[in-house]
Formats: sequence, structure tokens, C-alpha cells
Amino acid sequence: MENSLQHHGVKGMKWGVRKERDYAVRTSIMKSKHSEDRYTAEAERHKAELEQMKSLGWEKWARENDLYITDEDKEWAKNEYKLYQQELNNRIKSAEHFAKNSPSLMKRIDSIDTSSVSYKEAVRLLKQHQNDWLNEVIETDPTIVRD
Repeated sequence: MENSLQHHGVKGMKWGVRKERDYAVRTSIMKSKHSEDRYTAEAERHKAELEQMKSLGWEKWARENDLYITDEDKEWAKNEYKLYQQELNNRIKSAEHFAKNSPSLMKRIDSIDTSSVSYKEAVRLLKQHQNDWLNEVIETDPTIVRD
């Protein structure tokens, strides 16, 4: 038996050549993630859920969510109902705030010049612009929430 290491590779594979990553795909994903339409739809979903809660009333809502089973649970369930309403209101406000500020991120993304940098550096720039934008948006209204 001969001690040798053999590697046959993959047919058609070129050694030392990596698949080129597409920066445009990365930017389009980020643009869709932070689009004004996405934040507006998020706010609408939260508004619909809030309206449904209000139409049900706290007791029916609590029973449907298995929070109110016995009389001992009554006060706790009422409190949970109020807290969740507050949370939904905060999420609506946040989504509307991000929707309003979304166009400024789109301009930033479009202004990034990646022609003379590597893919890794381009992605780093993209993330940096995203984080800077998020920090600025949050600073303008510290009461907003981000998931």
C-alpha cells in the first residue's frame, strides 16, 4: 500500500479562483430591509393588531391568548393587556419614524463608491452607513424602539 495524498477536485473547477460576490445583491437586500414601504407595512400590521385588541376588549383578548383562566389571573391579565397596547403603540411610532427617515439611507447607499475597493471593504462601508443612519434616526427620537 502506497502512502500518498490524492485529490481529484471537482470537474471544471479552476484552482485558486473564487466565485465573485455580487455587491449589488447585498445593497438591494439592505435597501429592501430598510425601505419606506416595509416600515409603513410594519406600522399598518401593528395598527391592525391594536384595533383587533381594542375591539375584543381586555377579557376576550386575554382568554384568546391563554392569559386569563382564573379569577386570580384577572388583574395580571388586565395589566398585560395595557402593557401590550403600549408596546404596539411604541412599535407603530417607531415604524412610522423609520419610514419617514428611510429615503436618507437610500441616498447614502447610492452614494457609496465601491469601484476601487474590495468586496469585503465595500460590505464594511455598507454596514457602516447603515449603522450610522440607525444611530442618527434613534438620536432624533430616543423613545423609538427597534427590534
